[in-house]
Amino acid sequence: MKSSLKNWLAALVLFLAASPGIAQADAKTEASHHRRARIEAAKNQQWDKAITNFKKAVELDPAANNRNNLGVAYRQRGLLDVSSQKYDEAISDFTEALKNNSDDLISHQFRAFAYLSKKEWEKSLEDYNAVLKKKGDDPEPLMRRGFVLTQIKEYDKASADYSKIIKLKPDDIQAYLGRSNVYERKKDFAEGIADCDKALKLDPNNAEAKSRKERLEYYQKYPKAQASPSSGGVASPQPTPAASASASPSP
Repeated sequence: MKSSLKNWLAALVLFLAASPGIAQADAKTEASHHRRARIEAAKNQQWDKAITNFKKAVELDPAANNRNNLGVAYRQRGLLDVSSQKYDEAISDFTEALKNNSDDLISHQFRAFAYLSKKEWEKSLEDYNAVLKKKGDDPEPLMRRGFVLTQIKEYDKASADYSKIIKLKPDDIQAYLGRSNVYERKKDFAEGIADCDKALKLDPNNAEAKSRKERLEYYQKYPKAQASPSSGGVASPQPTPAASASASPSP
């Protein structure tokens, strides 16, 4: 009898010891099920469904790959939000994406654009700085940061960004136009006219370069007629074409 009781107790101890492993295995199996469901949803670009399934997968098995994939799902939905100009929703999704993968430069870059579109310059600048810390020679975030810096009157820094783009891409008309806008705001008319001339050499019919050159030449000739510069006619930079709907967008 004592021997049977000892054997039973021993078996119970072994069962209890094994139970956490069994529960963990079950959790991983269920997490795998949600992961497969998310992959299927992702193929169909059903990002709401993908997020729901991967959130459940992370709850059951918080492995790095599950968290990364959840971040990707949030990012993809955010890109669709940007393409629909739903900037608040996009910012929320990119923020969730970055919680799961803080090194996601695409989420930083497109959240920066969403903030830029809402004229939240400082927040936009913070994200562009994060991108350019890793991709310092990328003309696109440089262009947008130059625009943001111009809005907050950091003219020397803005000019430096545009100059870096010109060094990387000597035929980039938008960089010359952006820098000429900075020069206009600084009332450095000669430099502004020079940049307009460079833009017109690349595109003789560029309306923005023509109008700015005429304005700067007038101000140069009649200094008392100078007006306070507006946004300089420079349009807000737009997101990368088609990137918002791409599974692997180019930032």
